[in-house]
Amino acid sequence: NPYQYDLEGAKKLLTDNGYTYDGDKLMKDGSQVTLVYYSYDGRLLNEMTESHILYLTELGINVDLKESTSGDCWDQMGAGNYDLCNQNWTTVGNGDPTEYMANWYGKSGSNYCGYQSDEYDALYEEFLATGDTDTRADLLQKMQQILVDDAVAIIDGYWSSSFAFNQNVG
Repeated sequence: NPYQYDLEGAKKLLTDNGYTYDGDKLMKDGSQVTLVYYSYDGRLLNEMTESHILYLTELGINVDLKESTSGDCWDQMGAGNYDLCNQNWTTVGNGDPTEYMANWYGKSGSNYCGYQSDEYDALYEEFLATGDTDTRADLLQKMQQILVDDAVAIIDGYWSSSFAFNQNVG
């Protein structure tokens, strides 16, 4: 984990960028910072959300937790009515990560977080244009690293899923 826990460093980063503290409350323009956080029960999402809230609270950030359903979380993401959303996805259920990686492509209708990276977009467009398996794997790894480096998606873990298909099963 290249991102070591550094509460004082995080507070300094916030104050260096225009935030202030009123006691233990993080303030911006005279109001305590409050983040709207959507989560739903499933695959330990609520437990992960609780741990995220602990870290945010230590920073003085108030969290307006919306415990919801998966469908409602998607609706809120599509409408832009959130600051954080804890989700789980079967990322490559069909064996191709194209649709999943579109979630951070600047021109995608599913880029709910509004992420914009010219470097990521160029790699994604190259990814779409090639059919070479090795080239696609290399591009995919580069796109994933950009997302990790920019902390656009925080990956708390991986849930194993199995898919089985047989023409005799109805």
